[in-house]
Amino acid sequence: MSAGNENEPKLGLVALATAILEDATAVEEYLKERGLPQPSFLPVPGAPPRLNIEDRGVAEAHERVLNSTRELHHLTLGPMQSLTSLVSFEDPFAISVLNKLDVALHVPLDGTATFEHLSEKTGVPLADLRHILRMAMTSYVFTEPTPGFVAHTAASKLLRESAFARNMITFRCDEHFIGSAKAAEALVKYKDEEPQLSGWGFANNATKPLFDELAEKHPERFANFKAGVAIVGATAVPRHMVLQGFDWAGLAPGTRVVDIGGGGGEISAMLAREYPNLSFVVQDYEDDIRKGEKELAEDLKNEGRVTFMPHSFLDPQPIKDADVYFFRSIFQNWPAKYAIRILRNLIPALKKGAKIRIHDPMTPDKGLLSPWQERQKLSMDSRMFVLFKSHHRYADSWSLIFAEADPRFRIISIKPSHIAARAMINIDVVWDE
Repeated sequence: MSAGNENEPKLGLVALATAILEDATAVEEYLKERGLPQPSFLPVPGAPPRLNIEDRGVAEAHERVLNSTRELHHLTLGPMQSLTSLVSFEDPFAISVLNKLDVALHVPLDGTATFEHLSEKTGVPLADLRHILRMAMTSYVFTEPTPGFVAHTAASKLLRESAFARNMITFRCDEHFIGSAKAAEALVKYKDEEPQLSGWGFANNATKPLFDELAEKHPERFANFKAGVAIVGATAVPRHMVLQGFDWAGLAPGTRVVDIGGGGGEISAMLAREYPNLSFVVQDYEDDIRKGEKELAEDLKNEGRVTFMPHSFLDPQPIKDADVYFFRSIFQNWPAKYAIRILRNLIPALKKGAKIRIHDPMTPDKGLLSPWQERQKLSMDSRMFVLFKSHHRYADSWSLIFAEADPRFRIISIKPSHIAARAMINIDVVWDE
């Protein structure tokens, strides 16, 4: 039973709760049958940080539980409390402070720590730290099994054990939340399609787009931001979507691919292994290029089929007469004005018949995703707007962008691909001079 469609609940409280019970039972039985740990707020040995349900029907039931419990929560609150809960700052405040103080590292995995001990370790006054911890505990991050003693929950244990989790919290709090607080003001004040005029740019008095601003003025934040982006890239978009999104096997032997904004070359290395007749040049910031050269597998180095060069796609493309120019998750970070500029920067280098391949997050048309998936997707889109004043585009936006860039760009295909909320667009374009 589906407990909710579109944005308006179709069921009353009891019927909605009954539907939740039905779907929750399906999830619980699935985990039992496979001997997998049941969800718990307490640390459970061997429990993964997120549920990984391979059965499609049970995965859909799991999504309905997530969506329907949210519906039930807001219905039960009523409109006034529902609205105020949507702008609550208390959880981000508490989790951000505790993460910055590394409190999770000072609580033993199998034991407790007193508030006094944690106050001494962090240098924060006892009364303040106790309040912040107890606020976090209301959302199941840390627990107080006996008065005055702090122990781990599953979530706080993850903060202790996972640099991945700590980086993600820092990434969200230092960049997303600060930018979102100024997004409305920036939107009203600035109408231009300039990325530095985003909510993030306004909050940081930026004079350049986010990546350049951080790289030049805040190198430590830039390093953490890139780590956060790498985390999102690794978890949000499976790399096999790149393999399946295009006919790489149909490219002629000896084809040269320029991977523009390709970071450390992870995608080019994957494609090079899969297609030994292709070669790749990875372009990005100099630091990323050095890291990619250092970490590239020895066999690929020796073959010379994956090479690196520093280059900004905001400058004219220096590699002339390549066969394919490939962009993965690049245009999502740029308003349409800059997307057009990036494409035009290719033109002096393009030979007749050169291909441009774009693999970028997209926003599917209304109704193609489940309510939960749609919320997840629109959340990602909101982050792009807050940080870059850009969007995950609808499929029909791309025809307009290419037409504005140059009519000699001929679109061969625009193909959406979906894995749950991970909606990507695969675009094949040929330069038809």
